[in-house]
Formats: sequence, C-alpha cells, structure tokens
Amino acid sequence: MLEARYKKDMNSNYLILGCEEKATYELNMICNNKIKGLLDCRRYLFNGQTELHYNITSKQPLSRVYLKKELTAEDVRKILLSIRLLMDELKKYLLSFECILFDAEYCYCNPETKQSEWIFYPQRKSESSMGKLAEFLIDRVDHGERTAVDMVYHFYKLVRNEMVTKAELDKLIEEYESDKTYEPLKCQKHDFGYEQDMQLAVQYKEADCGNDTLKSNTVWEKVKELIHTKVRIFSKEKTNKWGKRIETVNSLNWETYGLEEYENYKGETVVMGVQSIKATRRLRSLSKSDAEYISLQKLPCILGKMEECSDIVLWDQSISRMHARIFEENGELYLQDLNSTNGSYINNLELESNEIVKLKIGDEITFGNLRYIYE
Repeated sequence: MLEARYKKDMNSNYLILGCEEKATYELNMICNNKIKGLLDCRRYLFNGQTELHYNITSKQPLSRVYLKKELTAEDVRKILLSIRLLMDELKKYLLSFECILFDAEYCYCNPETKQSEWIFYPQRKSESSMGKLAEFLIDRVDHGERTAVDMVYHFYKLVRNEMVTKAELDKLIEEYESDKTYEPLKCQKHDFGYEQDMQLAVQYKEADCGNDTLKSNTVWEKVKELIHTKVRIFSKEKTNKWGKRIETVNSLNWETYGLEEYENYKGETVVMGVQSIKATRRLRSLSKSDAEYISLQKLPCILGKMEECSDIVLWDQSISRMHARIFEENGELYLQDLNSTNGSYINNLELESNEIVKLKIGDEITFGNLRYIYE
C-alpha cells in the first residue's frame, strides 16, 4: 500500500510519494515535461531517498468530490475521456500505461470543471489495475440515470475482461455521446410543486371528513405517501450565502402545513431536565462580515465556497472551493485542511495540506480571512 504524505509550500500543495528509482527514462520524462492528463511532478532527494512531489493545488481527489454526490453520465464521460487522453499522451512520450494509479484516492480533479489528472508512478507496474476505479464508479454512479449506469457497467466489463483499449474506449464514448437520453429516470424537483401537492392533499382530506370508508382512507394515505416520498428524495441540507445552514424538510410536519392530525397539543409546557439538553457544538465567528454562528451538529461536513461540493458555504474570496473538513471520531472533533490555497489555522498555527488536528473547546480556527472560536 502506498504511503502518501502532503506538503504546503507558499500557495501550492503537494502529494509526496517515495520512490526507489533515482534516474530513469520515465522519471526524466514526467519531471521535465508538461504531459496532458498527468499531475505535474518534480523529483527531490530527501535523506538520500528519492521523493516525487505531485502538484495538487486547487484540486481534490475523486473520492472526496463524489463523497456525498453521485456521478452523472457527463461526469463518467469526462473520466473516460481523461483515460482516453492518457493513452495518446503516454504514447507520445513512450511511457507505460500500467504506471498510472487508477484509484479514486489518487486521481485529482478540478471540482468545477471535473477535469481529471492522474499520477504516473514508475514503481506500480506489477500492481497496476483499473479494478478499484471501476468499483468506485459502480458504487458512486447515479442509479436513477440509465445512461450513466450503462456507461459504468460497460466500462466495468472492459476492465474485467482486460479490454480497456483505445478502440474500445472510443467506441464506448462515441456511443453514449450520440445518445441524448441523459435525463434521469427519477422526477426532477421542478417537475412538481409542493404547494400543488399540499392543495391536493387538503382537498382529499376535506372530502374525507366524516367518511370512514376504506376507499377514502386509502386515497388519503396514498396522497400522504406520495408527498412523503417526494420530500425524502429531494431533502438536502444547504447553506445560505453567509455560511449558515439551511435545512429543508426531512420529514413532513403536518402541523406546519395546516394539516394537523388526530392530536391536539394543549396544556402546560413540561420543563426539560438538564440532562436532556444537548450541548451545542458550533463555531462562533470573529469576523463581522460572516454569520455569527456555524452549527457543527451534523458531521462530517465540508466547508468551502462551492455550493455543489460543500455542506457549509463560506462566501469569501480567500476561501477555496473545498477548503476544510470537520468530522467526529470517538466523541472528539477533528479538523482537516483540504489542499486550501490560503490555508487553515488552529491558534495561528497553519495546518499542512490534508493534515488532521483534534479540536479543543476555545480553539481559534481560521479559514483564509475568516476567524472562528470553537465552543
């Protein structure tokens, strides 16, 4: 298993892999040329050992970009096109295709353009396999999108039969580029409105008043089930432009929509016990331009300025698209920098790229120009 470490140098971030070979044709080619489809690489000697430094600035691994979202047909097509590009580029420089690390952990892409760049590692020839990549695509593909599923399983068959060739990839890509059925099988949010659904529900309920027949009850239950299903499908947690969480409905609250059922909440309010009140974990902002608090009740979460890939959006020019991650392990909270351009700091100490540090109550955390206190 590869042991990678990370380094931040000025405004650049690097993934570092050790290498036993010091000077070979392949190393000279990848270190002295800008090869399309490959991460820029530089060779250094450290304590007598050769190290390969791959520039991952402003890029994120596929495994992180698609951690919480699914691959569409267009996403799959771009990944396959990047592999197809590699075949041509490596041939120009007489480099072995088997030295590419086809692993979602080591394929880096721009979160916005989804342009993938791969790692060329000379010592990986005997272990090279696309199996991990194929399994990742199967696991993360949007199974509601027929074209995406077809592309991924076609690619998986090519990998399994060791038939990933230029001709086969060309055939696969051309076939699905000519297929215009990229529409998901499931409904889109704009195809219906909650307001219309709720009006329909109210009409059925009014018609159902005083009528306990099996037929009317069945209709009402079906309407409820329909609305619940739609809410579950499209319920996501979002944030507004100040970095504050916006939570859409996860389960339908009938009272909120004027559809109170069977229960009438009256009487005195019951005082909660002290033990029943959970401590609120949050970041308190020290920056006037930012939201006052950021809740950390739902973890893990990614902080950044790109809404598509972030759970908490921080609107500031100093923030990277995917800036940092906060997660919980064994009851403790940890902060990880995600190759951010302007860095993440704890108590004025800068984290290395991808470094993980445990948080303590009272820690001052800085993302770019934004400062917070963990409490």
